[in-house]
Amino acid sequence: MLTVNRQRKYIHKIKKEAAWKLKKKAGLSSVDDLHRFRVSIKKLKSFKSFLNPSKDKKYTRPLKKLFAQSGNIRDLHNADLIEENHFVLSQATKSKRLGEFNAAYQKFASHAADYRKYFIRVLANLNKKINPVSIHAIKDHFKKELTAISKYL
Repeated sequence: MLTVNRQRKYIHKIKKEAAWKLKKKAGLSSVDDLHRFRVSIKKLKSFKSFLNPSKDKKYTRPLKKLFAQSGNIRDLHNADLIEENHFVLSQATKSKRLGEFNAAYQKFASHAADYRKYFIRVLANLNKKINPVSIHAIKDHFKKELTAISKYL
């Protein structure tokens, strides 16, 4: 049995990890921190789909927006790395790309307090929907997920 208390502890753990990454973001720019932040968002979204598989996504919309914004910044960095590996770039071009990445990252990091509010709101809604879950329900849920994956692949 997956108890309510255990589920709340898991949500709290995700919240702490995301908050720590957001706090760290306000300082230096790190692509790894950005990736970990995106992983926290994915965990919350998947946990929400496990708790409430309906199509009601109105309270997770802010997370979708955060995920997209952080993805754009990460894509910027990945494109720079690919370009550096495959082309010979001048130092001016490299510094320009680095400046663009840092500007986008700092703009994203400047809104960290707002993002924390989003997380608190989403977590409050998730905590309301938590019910004890039997092991059989968990197995059935993931069995459906695995069959869906095999169909698409």
